[in-house]
This record gives sequence, C-alpha cells and structure tokens, in this order.
Amino acid sequence: MAIDTADPVTGPIDIPPSGRGRGRGAGRILRAVVGVDEDLMDRVPEERPKYTRQGALVVATAAMAAVSMGYAVFDVFDAPWPVIAGLALVWGVLIGILDSWLVISLNGVTGRGRRRLLLPRLLISAVVGVIIAEPLTIRVFEPTIVQRIGEDQQKADKDLLSAYLSCHSPAGAPGAVSIACENYRLPVAAPNDTGSLTTKQRELGRLETTIKRTEGIWTGKQRLARLECAGEGGSESGFSGLVGEGPRCARLTREAEDYEQSSGIQQMYARRAALNEEIGRLTDTARDSGKDYDAAVVAAAEKEVARQQRNRPSRPDLLKKIETLNVLSAEKPAVLLGHIFLTLLFLLIDCSPVLTKLLSRPTMYDLRLAVLLSDRADAHDTQLRRTKRRRRNRDDLDAHRQDLVVRRGMADASREAGIEDAMREAQARKRLDDR
Repeated sequence: MAIDTADPVTGPIDIPPSGRGRGRGAGRILRAVVGVDEDLMDRVPEERPKYTRQGALVVATAAMAAVSMGYAVFDVFDAPWPVIAGLALVWGVLIGILDSWLVISLNGVTGRGRRRLLLPRLLISAVVGVIIAEPLTIRVFEPTIVQRIGEDQQKADKDLLSAYLSCHSPAGAPGAVSIACENYRLPVAAPNDTGSLTTKQRELGRLETTIKRTEGIWTGKQRLARLECAGEGGSESGFSGLVGEGPRCARLTREAEDYEQSSGIQQMYARRAALNEEIGRLTDTARDSGKDYDAAVVAAAEKEVARQQRNRPSRPDLLKKIETLNVLSAEKPAVLLGHIFLTLLFLLIDCSPVLTKLLSRPTMYDLRLAVLLSDRADAHDTQLRRTKRRRRNRDDLDAHRQDLVVRRGMADASREAGIEDAMREAQARKRLDDR
C-alpha cells in the first residue's frame, strides 16, 4: 500500500482520522499504558481491541505482582495492613511501569531486528516473573506447607526432650559424660547422696568375701573334729580311728572353737545382718529421692522445650515456607509437578505482554508507526541539515562581511596615506619655490 505524507512531521495521512472509538474510559487508559498514539490508531481502528487487551495484560500483571508482594511482605514483616498495602501498591506500579516499557519499546519495531529486541526483554520479564511466581506458588501450597512445618516442629520438640532426658541419667545410674550433652544441661539439683548406700554395699561385698573365707576354714576345722570324734577319719589320715571324745577329739574341737572366737565369725554375721538392714533402708530412701529427681528432670526438660516453643515465631516466615516446599517437592512427585506447573503458569502470565509481541506478526499499527517514526526521523535529519547549512551560510556571510570591512579599512588607510604623501610633497615644493 502506498502511503503519502503531506508533512514528514505529522506522518501518514492516506486515511483521514475519524476519532471514532477513542472514548475517555478504561479502554483508552489501557491503550495509554502500552503507549498507543490515538491519532495514529484512528487510521487503523481495527487494531484498537488488540492493544486494549494488551494494556489489560500489563495491568493484570502489575496487579498479580502487587498481590505477590503483599503476601511476601506479610510473611516477612510484622507490619500493619496499610503499610503492607502501600508496599504492595508501589511494587505493582513498578512492575507495571517495567512491563509497559518493555511493550512500548517494541511498538513500531519491524523487520529482522524485531526478535533480536524481543528476546532480551523476554528474559527480563522471565526474571521478574520468577520473583512474582514464588510467593503465589507458596500461597497455593500453604496448607500442606504449614502442616509439614508443624510436624517437623513436633518432631524437633520430641528430639529435644529426648536429648535432655538422655543427658540426665536416672537416679543411681552412671552420669552422662558425652561432650554433646554440654548443650543440654538442666538446672536440676542432683538426687540425695547415695554415696553411703554405695559404701555400705561395697562393705557388705568385702564382708561376704571375708565370711566366705573364714567359714571355709572354720567348717574345715569342725569337720576334722567331727571325723575324729566319730572315729571315721582312719589312722592313715592322721586320725586315731577311735570313737568318742578322746584327747585328739577334744583338741580338734577346742581348735575349732578357738578359731570361731578368734576369727570373729559371729560378729561378722551380726555385722552382715546390720549392713543388710541398713542397705534396705538406704535403698528405700534412694528410691524415693530418685523418683523426685527423675520427675524434676522431666519437668525441667518440658519447661525448656516450652520456652523454645514460645520463642518460635508465631507463623513460619517466607524463607521457611520456601525451604519446606522444596523438601516436599523432593519427597512427593505430585508436589514437585504442581510446583513446576504453577511456577510456569505465573511465569507465562507475567511474560504475556512481551510474548504477545513475540508470537504475533507486526500489526498495521506497528507498520504505520514505523513509517511515522521513520518520517519524523527523516524530517528531523532534514531539519538538522537545513539548520546546519543555514548556520554555515550565515558564518560564511559573516566572514565575507568581515573581509569586506577589512578591505575597506585597508583602502581607506591607503588613500589617507597617499593624501598625506601628496601634501608633504606639495609643502616641500612650496619651500623650494620660496627659496
């Protein structure tokens, strides 16, 4: 189609603008978002709905960005709603301005360089889309994420309670000596001193050994006396072989009795009975004290776990949710697929203003705008050349005028010099005539 231009500055005028369909409502505002020239659009009114929808895409993307930022700010900062709404609005406006610039910078771009200009803008839009998509994806999976975070916290609380209890042995058991238990000490007093019980038990053990050894010797002496008195030993074993209480029987019996007295076996029996009674009493005391100690350890451990629960944020922050979503994605293929598809969906929505340019051919509006911009560039170049030429001519004229002034000055100076020479010559001749 041939396009005639009456003025290179105003652009093509092959079809007179009608002004119909402009309006002053939302459609014109949406087209203004993507930089539509309504005067030029009057020449291709069939393109008006397309650019209206393109402007709506930019506004929708900005609104989605505002919602995403509002949710992110709500998770990160404990701020009142007006502040959150203000920050979300500012972010939405910035994204709207960015997307608007990405689209406007492509208006009127035709030819082979179109895709080369589109790809960097699509990359910028994709980066922004990822930033916008993540909070919205988190919001979709929030119930599952919050449930998993709660389960992880419960498990962490159980593990912490178990660590505290394992690092405080029950009463009477050997104390924990692991280096890892240094971080799990509780302010609980040790149970009542069981050293006396341990001492008594050790004393009883030594006493039992002594009694056993002493009883062995004493029992042996009693056996020798009993065999001698019963005449059962036999002369070959050193016994008399006579039944009755003879000298040997009396001697062996006396030796057994003397050993009983000298060894203190009866006192040992009495001491053993006393130790058993005392150990029984101390065991009952230690058992009661141990119960109190174990109960105190459990109470202190539960109190420490509760304190850490109170120090925990009332709601998980955005980074915790992102981390949990990644864990769920690694564990559950369904969550992974949902995460990927939702992210791609939000990413496509954010890239849609630029994608519409990439996937569609240049419109008639783009072609006419390209011609208009080219005409305006040519007109501006022509005006610059004319201005440059006028400036150069003016400079040449000024130089010529200056040259004329110099020449006139030189001519006047030469004429005045000739007059002075003639006057001096006339005076000299007059003086000669006077002589």
